[in-house]
Amino acid sequence: MKYILSIAFFLTCSVTNAESLTIDTYRVDIDPCKEGEVTCEPRLFIITELATGDKSRYLGKNLFAIGTDSKAPCRHQGYEFGTYHGKYLLYLDGKLEFLNRSGELVMSESGTWTD
Repeated sequence: MKYILSIAFFLTCSVTNAESLTIDTYRVDIDPCKEGEVTCEPRLFIITELATGDKSRYLGKNLFAIGTDSKAPCRHQGYEFGTYHGKYLLYLDGKLEFLNRSGELVMSESGTWTD
């Protein structure tokens, strides 16, 4: 039974293969999961400022919708990683947002995923 549920999980849930997002000012590289892992955490995110080449490293997590069993992660929605000053939200549609500690939107830019 577990075997059948595992197959159903992989057939109904999708995870992106993209490893980096480039927007006008930054490139965000995401450390890939090992083969066969779906919800590996923590994830390593490296933000490179394109103008200067400066890099910052963050640990974060995958964002998933919850499946019909109300427990298992299903549809991959993006990533979240943060600092003391706030958190970054990285969506599969290519949008990168930064919210300050109060939850206010400080930055929002869109870009393109690449492998």
